[in-house]
Amino acid sequence: MTSADKVNELNEAELPAIAVLRRLGYTYLPREILAPERDNEREVLLKGRLKTALLRLNPWLKENDAERVVFALENLDAVGMARNQLVHEYLVYGIPLEVDDAEGRRTRTVAFFDFERPEPEAKRNEYVVTNQMRVRRGNEAAGKIEDDERVVKPDIVLFVNGIPLIVIEAKSPTLMDVWKVRAVRQLLRYQEAGPE
Repeated sequence: MTSADKVNELNEAELPAIAVLRRLGYTYLPREILAPERDNEREVLLKGRLKTALLRLNPWLKENDAERVVFALENLDAVGMARNQLVHEYLVYGIPLEVDDAEGRRTRTVAFFDFERPEPEAKRNEYVVTNQMRVRRGNEAAGKIEDDERVVKPDIVLFVNGIPLIVIEAKSPTLMDVWKVRAVRQLLRYQEAGPE
């Protein structure tokens, strides 16, 4: 893709999409602002935001319990489609967590989102959008080069409560003949960026 295509893609697809998302209640944060919230480019969760959301949505949860939930979400004992299904179930229905409270030791369900009051003005869920977020593929070491082949940079990433839920690949309207092929190729490459 030429630099003119990249500028077109940014100005005619990516930035207008972000503008629409902002009108819908998303807060735009450039990748440089979000980068310090991640320990490294392999991490995709915004753990601080997730932990804050868990405590807000589950008032009975203690801080160390919220940390256990974040750890459990990152370290599921499943791979491939089984892992995807488990993540989906936890995000939709909540994750079971054994806790000690006034009633003794018991299992409670931790919610990741408020599905009852999802509108941004309710301030129950936090909606963040960023663009060109760098994600390091596999277990490869970090490089210093911006266009390092070991790094993928989705055009737009939408987070809810610190969890990346949607990846959008924006394409310039001037590339009508090839945009689908390029977008699909890039999304497939992003899928390969998982743990190896």
